[in-house]
Amino acid sequence: MSYWTQQLNFAVWYTTTGCGISREVLDNVPEQVKSFLMIHIYLTVREILFEMGGIQSESALPGDPTFSQISNNNYDMPSFKRICAELESYQEMTSASKEMRALRELIYVT
Repeated sequence: MSYWTQQLNFAVWYTTTGCGISREVLDNVPEQVKSFLMIHIYLTVREILFEMGGIQSESALPGDPTFSQISNNNYDMPSFKRICAELESYQEMTSASKEMRALRELIYVT
């Protein structure tokens, strides 16, 4: 999980599917609740990406001078494992479906 898109995919999965917020839930709730859930998703994704940076905030966020979407963005492995331990079903995500596996692969366009 060296690339930022992989880190973002994990954070979004954890925040939505991992917490029980699906597309069906978002489509079937009142607009005020939907707005609240969307803010929750946004802030939690930012928090997870920040936590994965560790104390030195190794994991660069978009807008940071060290951020690169395609080069190796470091992350704090103990923080990642702690976040995964909070949600025991992370293993289900890693072997869930072909679509999820495809998101973890890097595609080079020439």
